[in-house]
This record gives sequence, C-alpha cells and structure tokens, in this order.
Amino acid sequence: MKGITDPDRSDAETSDDDLSLSNNRSMTRQEQKQLDREIPWRDIMELPKMDFDAFVGSAQKEFQGWMKWSGVVPLTSREAKRVESNPKLLKRILKSRAAYRDKARGTGALKAKTRVVIIGCGDPDLRQLSRDSPTPSRLSEFVVLAVASSGANKLFNGDNRIWHLWLSDAAQAFLQGRQDESERSGPIFMRPPRDPIQEAAGAFPAELYQVVGNCYGLSNAPRVWFNRVTEELVEHDFHIHSFDKCLFYHVGSDGLLDCVLIVHVDDFMATFSSSFDKTILEGLFEWGSVTLIDEDHSGEYRGKEIKMLKKPDGRIHYTVTQQSFLANLQEGKLKQGRLKADDLLNDEEIKEFRSVSGCIQWLCGQSRPDLASTASLCNKGSETRTSDLGRLHEALKYAKLTDTSGLIFGDVPLNRASCLVTFADSSWANAANYSSQFGVIIALCPSQVTETICNGLILDWKSGRSPRVCRSTLAAEACAADEGTDRACYINLVLTELLYQVPAWRGDMKLAMVQCTDAKSLYDCLVAQNPSVSDKRSMVQIRSVQQALRPSQIRWLPTILMVADGLTKLDVKLREMLRQWCMFPKVQLRESTSRSKTKTSESVIAQ
Repeated sequence: MKGITDPDRSDAETSDDDLSLSNNRSMTRQEQKQLDREIPWRDIMELPKMDFDAFVGSAQKEFQGWMKWSGVVPLTSREAKRVESNPKLLKRILKSRAAYRDKARGTGALKAKTRVVIIGCGDPDLRQLSRDSPTPSRLSEFVVLAVASSGANKLFNGDNRIWHLWLSDAAQAFLQGRQDESERSGPIFMRPPRDPIQEAAGAFPAELYQVVGNCYGLSNAPRVWFNRVTEELVEHDFHIHSFDKCLFYHVGSDGLLDCVLIVHVDDFMATFSSSFDKTILEGLFEWGSVTLIDEDHSGEYRGKEIKMLKKPDGRIHYTVTQQSFLANLQEGKLKQGRLKADDLLNDEEIKEFRSVSGCIQWLCGQSRPDLASTASLCNKGSETRTSDLGRLHEALKYAKLTDTSGLIFGDVPLNRASCLVTFADSSWANAANYSSQFGVIIALCPSQVTETICNGLILDWKSGRSPRVCRSTLAAEACAADEGTDRACYINLVLTELLYQVPAWRGDMKLAMVQCTDAKSLYDCLVAQNPSVSDKRSMVQIRSVQQALRPSQIRWLPTILMVADGLTKLDVKLREMLRQWCMFPKVQLRESTSRSKTKTSESVIAQ
C-alpha cells in the first residue's frame, strides 16, 4: 500500500452495505476503516489453505465475470508479439492488478473478494476521454418515494392504480458497455495480473488482451456504464428528465405516467403502477439483487433503510431511516477538563471534529433534517472550539438514541392539484463571522392545505448561512425567503414535467405554491407593491420572491408553527420538535378555530 494517497478508501459495493463493522468500540473510526483495506497477496499466501483456496475461488469467479461480458479479448502469442514489437502499440498496453480483501472485514467468517483492475492512470488517451458521469439529486430520490407512497394509496395523478417500489443493483456494472472509439487514438491492451493466486486460479491465461468494452479501473468506466444504462432505458421508451439526467420516466399508451426510475451508478430505485409491464425492468440488466418493497420485505438504497408500514385503516407509509449506519458509529467524548476550558481544538481534536461532522452531515443530508443546524453552526473554521466538538458528540449520541427516526412518506395525494408549501426562517447574526443562519423546508401537500390542517411529504430542506452579512433581521429573513422560493420553483418544474410531460426547461410551473414566514416585517414587504426598506440590498431578495409568487401565496405564521425554526438554531427543544414533525409532517396555514391558538399549535407540532 506504499505510495497510495488514500489507503483508507473502501471499494464501495452494494452487497457490502448489509455488513456491520466490529463490535469492538475501543477502535477509532480510522481503525474501523482499516478493516476494509486491501489484503496484499503475500499476506494471503501465509493464510491457512482453506482461506487461500477461498481467495483462489473468488479469483476464478472474477475471471469468469470478465469473460462473460467480453470486455477484453485474448490475443494469440503471435498477435501479442506483433503488438509488443510496435513502438506505438507498446505504449498502449496498460498494466493491471488484482486487489484482494475480506468482505466480512475481519469480523466473522472469511468472505474472500477479488477485483481485477486496470491501472487507468496510464491510459494514453486519458486527457481526451470524457470521464464525467452523473448521479441523481436527493430531490429525484425523494420524488420517486413520494410517487411510490402516493401511488401505494391510489392517490397518484388520479389514475386509481396501485404503485409499487422496486430496488435493485446491476451485477458487475463496470464490465458492461463499449468503448467510444471516436475518443481514442487507437486500440488499447491489458497485460493481465500475475501473482500466485491468479496462477492457482488459472485466470487470464493469455499473455495479452485487447480492451474492447468496459473494465474496472478505466477512467471512463463510470461514463461508459452510464451511457449503456441510458441507451437501454431509451430503447424501452423511457424519457430522460430535462433537469436530472439520472431521472427517467415512462408514459403508458393511455398517456399517463406509469413508471419513474433513478439510477445511482449501479443502484436502481423505481416505482411503477399496476399497468406497467414489470418484465421491462426485470430484463434491463443482469441484477445482483432485486427487492420489491412490501410489508414483509424491506430494502436498502444508498445506505438508507426503506420499509413499508400498513396502518390498521389500510393506509400505507414508507419510512426512511439510517439505523445500520448509526449502529456502526462510535460515540466520542472529550478528555477531562477540555470542555470546561473551551479552548481552540488541537490537532487530534480537529481530526475527530472532521470525522464526527462528516457523519452527522451525511445523516442530516439524507434522513435527519433535525441534525442539520448542529452540523452547520458548530463548524467555525479555525475558530472552532471544544464546546463545538462537544455539541457534535451530543448530537451523535442523540441520533443513536433516536435511530428509528427519519422521514415518513405517507398517504398524501400527488397530482396536478397538489400544493408546495415552503417554510423559510432565519436567525440573525448567530453564525460564525456574524453570518445569519437560514433554514428551508419544502413539503408537498394536498390542495386543501390552504384551508385546513393537512399531512405533507417532505421533498427538500436546507440549513445554511446567508451569502452576506445581514444588517437586520428583515435582511436575514429576506435571504431565507429567496432561498426557499428558488428551491420551491425548481421542485415545481421537476414535478410539472412528470405530471404534464412538459419539459422543465420551458419554465412552466403548473403546481400551486405557498411561501410561509414568521417575520411580520418581511410579510408586509412581500405583499406590498412598492416596499420601503432601509437595507437596499434586501430589495433584490424581495423582488426575487415577488417575481415567482403573488401576494395571495405569501403566508405569515406564528413562530410555533414555523417548522424551519429548528434549522436555524442550536436548541435541543427545537431539534426534538423538528424530529417529531419529520416523522409526522402536518401543515397548518390558517388559525385554528380553537380559543387558544397557542395550545392548538403546540398539539399540531406534537403530532
């Protein structure tokens, strides 16, 4: 492993997601990562014969996969000599190596894994190859879940059909696809790996192979695979969403949407109606695993557990949690006396801060909005102190204690009458360098949300710092409102294309939208035709909101109903309220008929 810039980087694979790390909590996070490091073949040679034979078997399986997809073609001895004797072709021979590891990570019975990779950095065409490969946005993932949950309750787009949720991963994805010869200056070749394990397995017997397809290690392997996916889906009449090239949708002969699909490298998540031909999905690729989510079968997608819950009244919900990820995280604590001193972090604590912060950021970006403000506000750059690290430790402990919490996608209609409700809030000058922290949550609600309390589906959220130092609370709230409007308009365009089959780039926003603020001063400015503000730069944000929303679409809410408040402050009570709200999102835009508005509001939040 000498010379490797990042030896702790794991070889990510979907089949590994269900494995757990060691229960020895005395190890650091860095030591846990090292359990997944590559095992040098020389160390394998010293293992017991049973273990050695297991790696030989895995090498044979890997070789069979390479031959199955015909990504490389063996050359005869005469052809190999001709290539090696040609100075130009000699430079186009790429080395390869076999990487070995234990998929069990040293915590149980050996699970030998072999991966043969080409040393792609030596590719003679490296600078002229197209290497970019897209991945879907978080919004696209939640849109699929929203369609699935709405459709499971026969509430999607008025089609009165039952929709299903389908998860899968493609087997040996990076061995599929063909090279784009127009980007290459000539053929490329692979010199196969040579070590005792490969020799014992009888793998890659030829002296030289010509690369004609896709191979692990090539710099353009992800792009070649994605092109293969796109071609296959388009051939089966799927449309590519104009805003997200990893979001595909299928329209039936009746003109109604009947399947929505996203692809993240080799992981697929699709939802389809009862009228869609499921065999189309089954025959797209050779799947490593396929899960049709129901009450008895849960699934996992990109580290998140997805389960179906059926209520006694027949309503169906999908839950999204990250229990497995949290179970493998180790709680930390500061050395005695450090928290009391509240000093700047030392080198060891900085390393710990980055590790814990990264874990929390992954959580709050995927399923736990309630942790977002902690991850953002505790990061103060070079001015970060031990109290900030202590708050991160406390937040991680809280997350582990509430590991069953996450997002609920319930029985909320998703159709042309749906309404997007945006909550935008800000706390003035409470972040580092006098920045203001803003929070935005966007929920999908039924059309009657403007008149009565309704359930909602969370589609997007963000907790961040305003792009400038604000001079007043009004200025900070205006920045938050502008951010919320921008994100809501984008969601509106994405959903418009799915529901109306109108390309999103045309800019037609067909769904209703409502913007909520708890700042009365901002509300007065947003509904005024010619507002007067002392901070003239705030007029830019105000006009930006007014350009997208009419005064009737702006709502003032009391702070108790402003659910985005928990994204702007370091407050454990607000954090707990937001966690509970994310599990059961309810939206109230009108004053309750109850005599006590405050008590009614508190009961809504508690639900």
